[in-house]
Amino acid sequence: MTIADWTIAAAVFLTYIVMLPAKLDPSFDNRDPRACHAAQKGLRRRAYSAHLNGFEALVFFIPAVLLAEFRGAPQGFVDAAALVFVVARAVYGACYLANLGAARSVAWAVGFLSACAIFVSPLWI
Repeated sequence: MTIADWTIAAAVFLTYIVMLPAKLDPSFDNRDPRACHAAQKGLRRRAYSAHLNGFEALVFFIPAVLLAEFRGAPQGFVDAAALVFVVARAVYGACYLANLGAARSVAWAVGFLSACAIFVSPLWI
């Protein structure tokens, strides 16, 4: 497996890790989690929002990595860009939890642009 393959797993795990503050809420009701999350405020609400955004990011990132690898893109570039994506998503999650909107937007942009670069990398062969 390539480094980029492992970053897919890392990105998925980050999506769940960032949600821990929302799930560890003492008043969390697992019988109706969506209603519970909708009622959460502050850090816990931001954690859930970051979790949802993580899935939105995966929808583009995972196919980009797989397409690049299937099409024989330069593996070193794909690996490096995928690592940038994961680091950017980790920073994004931390900024979301810390309520740092501007920094969060920068981290989102870095992650998105790295996924875009991965997607078009087969054009370079």
